Amino acid sequence: MISVIVPVYNSEKYLNECIASICNQSYKNFEIIIVNDCSSDASGSIIEQLVLIHPNIVSITLSKNSGLSAARNAGLDAAKGEYVCYVDSDDILERNYLESLYKQVKKYNADLVIGDYREVDDDLNVLSSDYVNGKKLSSYNRKRQSESYSDGEIGRLELINKISVTYLDHYAIAGTTAWNKLISADIARLNRFKEGYIHEDEFWIVPLILSCNKIVWTGNIIYNYRIRTGSITRNKRGTVDAWKYVKVLDAYEERINLISDLKLKRVLSDCYFGNILNKYLLCYCEYNLSKDACHDFFSARMRQALRKYGKYIKSKDKIKYVVFVINEELFFRRFWKMSIKKRILIVNDLLIGGGVEKLMYDLTWAMRDKYDITIMTDEKNDRFNDLYPDNVSYIWQRDSKIPKNGFLKFIYQKTIKKVKRKLLKKKLANAKYDIAIAIKEGWKLLDVYSIPAIKKFCWVHTDYNAYYYTEGIFKTREYELEIMKSFDNIVCVSKDILESIKSVIGDPGNLIVKYNPIDIHNVLEKAKEPVVDVDSVDRISKDKDSKSKVRFVTVGRLNYQKGYCNLLEACHMLDCDGYEYEVLVIGEKEPWGDEAYRLNCEMKRLNIKNVKFLGGRKNPYKYMAIADWFISSSLFEGYSLVSQEAAVLDVPMLLTDVSGVRELLEDNSYGIVMENSVRGIYESMKRVIDNPKLHEYYKQRIMERKRIITYEKRLEEIEKMFM
Repeated sequence: MISVIVPVYNSEKYLNECIASICNQSYKNFEIIIVNDCSSDASGSIIEQLVLIHPNIVSITLSKNSGLSAARNAGLDAAKGEYVCYVDSDDILERNYLESLYKQVKKYNADLVIGDYREVDDDLNVLSSDYVNGKKLSSYNRKRQSESYSDGEIGRLELINKISVTYLDHYAIAGTTAWNKLISADIARLNRFKEGYIHEDEFWIVPLILSCNKIVWTGNIIYNYRIRTGSITRNKRGTVDAWKYVKVLDAYEERINLISDLKLKRVLSDCYFGNILNKYLLCYCEYNLSKDACHDFFSARMRQALRKYGKYIKSKDKIKYVVFVINEELFFRRFWKMSIKKRILIVNDLLIGGGVEKLMYDLTWAMRDKYDITIMTDEKNDRFNDLYPDNVSYIWQRDSKIPKNGFLKFIYQKTIKKVKRKLLKKKLANAKYDIAIAIKEGWKLLDVYSIPAIKKFCWVHTDYNAYYYTEGIFKTREYELEIMKSFDNIVCVSKDILESIKSVIGDPGNLIVKYNPIDIHNVLEKAKEPVVDVDSVDRISKDKDSKSKVRFVTVGRLNYQKGYCNLLEACHMLDCDGYEYEVLVIGEKEPWGDEAYRLNCEMKRLNIKNVKFLGGRKNPYKYMAIADWFISSSLFEGYSLVSQEAAVLDVPMLLTDVSGVRELLEDNSYGIVMENSVRGIYESMKRVIDNPKLHEYYKQRIMERKRIITYEKRLEEIEKMFM
């Protein structure tokens, strides 16, 4: 009789299907031992029903959740068969599974028989390919590789060599796994599973092989191994205790110590060193442990391995591993031709412009040495190399130079453009980014949604209550909500933004607030540069009756959002009242729309002389530094980056009452919150011109407030998300 042991933990979705495949075996002399490892789903009730239906099923329930090894051992203790096999509760057996293995047992009087398997998805579709050592290996080729091993007896040392030498051979003969094997019950009891370990099969397989007198391999595919979402080995990165996986290295050490054959010792030693490197990549690149923790642990492990087993490996390999101990990045770059830095893709429509682009710029410069960064924009911008670090890559979705001729433009749209997009899509799919970031909401959210990446984030800068423009991008609010849910986090730049998303489209469950990091040192240094293109003016007089000219500075792209039309109307009212002042507007034209033209028409219509549009400037901070007041007339914002930069420069502020303003100024405590209207802007500007003492008061207050703007802390909080 054969005892089939099935450990179960939260397998309600697959359990009936698995047990049915066992009950329908062509070989009938078997018992099924189901071990319930304290499942919290409906698995327990399913097991009770199965026991009532099938008289050859025995069920065991563990007193506490103890893990796969403990469940298998409990099943082994209850087994009555001469032979045992282990089946995972989410997998499916071929109908000839038991018959095929038992025939080999009888033919060769074997202690252990190993069969082949295929990998399937949730719906039992055969997976078309595997990646082995970074190379794509088709299922057909893997099966052909398996068939290169003749059916029949295989030596113990040969088998250990086969499962150790390469991952290719591991796949070929279904190496360390417990579930594709028929084992003598007496031998199995001598080789129980180590409890409390992940990858317990690695500790179990070699002692098992060494305990057997006869081992047989058959190339028949008898087992369907399901690769499913949420399984312990395929779980989402970062959701498991990575250090538990590292314990498997102890198994490789045990193998070396168990074997006396010198040739095989060399193979096993080589395998051990290779697995130290693989586990380093697993922990650092996939499970996101800190680089310092990985360096301390794995360099120590490698030093220990070199002392113990260095004599079994080639001298040139020994030198390579010494390099790893000294500098991991150098090792992987020099010998494996790869970088261990996480790959980040940042997606935006523009390269330069307003606050969103400034955030992208600051993040890129801050993280340039820690990550392998690529920036993607809608159109190519030739200024990239002047603005961004040399080690940052740049790609774009379309060329900015499109043929103007109607026929040529038509040909471009139908041929060249489509080909380029297909090539870009393929490039993005094959790039295997660790992190993909939509640096703004809307279209960029959709772009990143379609890009393969381990983790995905989207920054939201727009107050949905004030301006829900993404409604025109998504089919429904429900659709936008579902897209947001697929991201690891939706990063809101202020508390107001977070609440606006909840109120307008709902709560996706992954909203967090992260304030934009501001490179304070960079802002202060650039502010020291002299201004040579603006005439000098007198500062505010302490005499409240003085008519000295007051300078206001505002920074932002020339678009509707910034409310410049309201600002011009307010300035016109000040002109009519005879006030002396000056407004400097720093900002470039949008690449689309006609807002700049409209503003120019308004300037002429209102005959405004005290407002100067200076255009875009690489360094806006030197203009902000010479301001008496920083003013923002925005109709809506997220959490204005430039306003926070003004705080860094100790410049008092007049800000319209939009999202994020009260978080910064706290209801006029640290600056003046203006009513978001022409009248509101006019009254506030008039007030500070008439009351010069307000300048000194708010200058002192904002100097206190800027303490909340901590560059290092904000950047650290963002990087924690990527871990």
